Amino acid sequence: MGLNDLQVLHNFRPTLRGILEDLRDDATLKLLEELEETCM
Repeated sequence: MGLNDLQVLHNFRPTLRGILEDLRDDATLKLLEELEETCM
């Protein structure tokens, strides 16, 4: 991932997290959390 990719992820993360929580998509939410830990 390049720096721009990380900035996009960081900016879109709250929206994406909200969507996944609304959909109750726990598997993808867990993957997002793992990606956040890896990249941040």
